[in-house]
Amino acid sequence: MIDSAYVASLTSPTATNISLFGAKAANLAKATQLGFSVPDGLVVSIKCTEDEFALIAKAILDELYP
Repeated sequence: MIDSAYVASLTSPTATNISLFGAKAANLAKATQLGFSVPDGLVVSIKCTEDEFALIAKAILDELYP
């Protein structure tokens, strides 16, 4: 799992925070947590900078495609 203050799993309680992750991500997290069929996923905070996002995206891709 990516270790970052700006990334959360859809199963994480913090992922439902609209002010951190946006409405679409928060609603997907809520649906996941209510038991709806939603593919596994990560959400990235809207608070991270462009440079931080680039590092996070690289880390996610490196983990998916070692």
